[in-house]
Formats: sequence, structure tokens, C-alpha cells
Amino acid sequence: MTEFERKGWFKVSLPEGWEFDESEDPVSFYHPDGAGAIQATVQAPRPLGAGEKVDVFLMLRAFLRQSGVDIEAVEAHRRTERGLDWAACEYSAEEGEIRWRVWMATNHDLIAFFTYACPESEKDQERAAVDGILSSLELS
Repeated sequence: MTEFERKGWFKVSLPEGWEFDESEDPVSFYHPDGAGAIQATVQAPRPLGAGEKVDVFLMLRAFLRQSGVDIEAVEAHRRTERGLDWAACEYSAEEGEIRWRVWMATNHDLIAFFTYACPESEKDQERAAVDGILSSLELS
């Protein structure tokens, strides 16, 4: 296991053999012989009013809509885990050839946005590793 940390922002644990590229934003996580790659961006939310909270589920739906995804055809999920509010979905694009997985998470001080894309035919090849990386997320 290797830890990747962007000080003041986030930390994830990478399984053996996984690498990262932080030369550009977003940061990429991938296995050199893998099917796809995770892209990660973490930022502070816009200023919130008193009592307001970040709603990553609504943000996820807005992202999908802006990306041209039929949000009625995509099942998005909401959960709270280890102090983070999560929203996630999975869908096929580009005539069913690409599988996309999308996550947003917040601790209400920071918002994390992750995507993973791979060929549809290999959608389960790295599922356990990708799920493990996302479940290790810690926001600073």
C-alpha cells in the first residue's frame, strides 16, 4: 500500500502497483497494466451562508446534466461514511463503449470530485481496487 497525500487537501491509499501523476490537475491514479484511470480534484466550496451545507448529490446531478448525461437514466446514490457525505453514479457513454464511474464527497470544508473511465468490456477488472482507493479518502 502506498499513500498519496496532497497536503492540506486530501489523502488516499493506493494498492500495490498503482501509480500517480500529479504533474497536472486533476491528479491521476492508475495501474500501468490496468483498464482505466482515476482522476481526482479537491477544492474548497463556494462560500456558504449560515446553516448551509454542501449537497454533493445535487452537485453530481448538475455535473451529469452539464456533461450531457440523461440523469433520468442514471441511478445516483447518496451515503454518509467516515464523516464524509458522498454521491456516486455509474453509466455507459460513447455508444456503450466507455464505462464511467463518478463520485463526489465532502466534509463541508472541501469537495472531492473523482472519475474513473475504462472500456465497458473491462468495467469490473479494477472495481475492487478503485473502490478501495475511494473508501480510503481522507479530506484535510
